[in-house]
Amino acid sequence: MYIPGFRSGVSWKKIVASIYYIFIIYSCIHSWGMVVFFLAAPFAVFSFADILKLNKSILVFDKTSIVFILSLSAMIIGGYGVYRSFFNKHIERDACKFESIHNAKGLDEILRVHFLGIGQGDSILIQQGVHSMLIDAGYRVNGRSIVKYLKNCCVEKFDYIVITHPHPDHIGGLADILWEFDVDRIIMPCVEYAKNNYKNVMRIIEEDKIEIILPVPGRCYELGRAHFQILAPNSSEYARLNNYSVVMKMVFGYRSFLFTGDAEKLSEYEMLLKGFDLEADVLKVGHHGSSTSSSLQFLRAVSPKHAVLSTGWHSFYGHPDKVTLDNIKSIGACLYRTDKNGNIVAISDGHDIIFNKEPVPIDNDSFMKNLNKRKVITRIKERHKAIF
Repeated sequence: MYIPGFRSGVSWKKIVASIYYIFIIYSCIHSWGMVVFFLAAPFAVFSFADILKLNKSILVFDKTSIVFILSLSAMIIGGYGVYRSFFNKHIERDACKFESIHNAKGLDEILRVHFLGIGQGDSILIQQGVHSMLIDAGYRVNGRSIVKYLKNCCVEKFDYIVITHPHPDHIGGLADILWEFDVDRIIMPCVEYAKNNYKNVMRIIEEDKIEIILPVPGRCYELGRAHFQILAPNSSEYARLNNYSVVMKMVFGYRSFLFTGDAEKLSEYEMLLKGFDLEADVLKVGHHGSSTSSSLQFLRAVSPKHAVLSTGWHSFYGHPDKVTLDNIKSIGACLYRTDKNGNIVAISDGHDIIFNKEPVPIDNDSFMKNLNKRKVITRIKERHKAIF
């Protein structure tokens, strides 16, 4: 048998190999790229070792070299799948064309919210007239693409940049943005992070003497003719970094947007307990659609007409979770996803909200499977009664 770990016939190697394959399939089932990569890796390594041992050329197309070439190709394909599940460096630039079509009332009278399709991370541009705000900046690899997109949208400076929390998929690209644009103020939680991205960003903020505003729940700020209120974090210490996320509600005329970062159910519960007005027309779904966020109680309090979910293509983490999708479906919100829609732009004149993309259907495959399973069980029971 040519399967790595089973070729030698040694019992302990078979046991280790079995555990390896079971672990890989179980832990990576949500990411086809990771499954392909790790399943192909042993074949590539052991076949390459055999080629070196026999001191022969890869171009000699025997069984060993063919296995090596095929497994290496599979690793490259799997690696690309993993890369795509995290990053999208090439942000589409047609969003501003959509804006120009719908700007009959003039820039001062509209609010534009861009949910950038950068992959697994978050980055949201908000523009009201000549005033601009950025919420998060994705991974480090997304930085240059975000800068190009911002310039394409005629951004010259930022009134505010909001760092919801210092995870690398939210703060990674911020250094590139701080080098390219003037920033008046940065809103960020009072929590340190030991990674280099965070330290680099803090160094640039200190060098440029940018004002840092700590989020105080209930406090309001203006962005042109719009205003926003800080709703979280509501505690000074959390066990999980996601719960330090700055949550804010943006209001423009009669319409509102709720931005939640990666706030989890504990933070959601605290906001409910504080009695904040959470109702909003558009919700940025928390934590990329993970089941750690978007409790049904919270979603009902927000009662959004539109829900926007930022996640990677075939997400490495299995986002969005079925529980979250079911909760969104149960409240009747239209769902938009950056992994399926790309850049999502919402424009409001204070009365209406229009999107540049159509909402995506909420996956109900699992529901149909369960329904069919129940039908089969019912038929079996009926046959059982008929026989006996």
